[in-house]
Amino acid sequence: ASPEFWWMNNGATIICSSATINGKEFVLDDVQVVNGLQTSYTIFEVLRK
Repeated sequence: ASPEFWWMNNGATIICSSATINGKEFVLDDVQVVNGLQTSYTIFEVLRK
């Protein structure tokens, strides 16, 4: 990702049917991205490499 990624995006908004905290981990069920697809796609592409 470009160095500007963190400054030029506005994050992502997700919804889920339930959420719990398990230690240092969030467990989310039935997650849907409702805003932030470009951000999500960029993160996916970086992690895929």
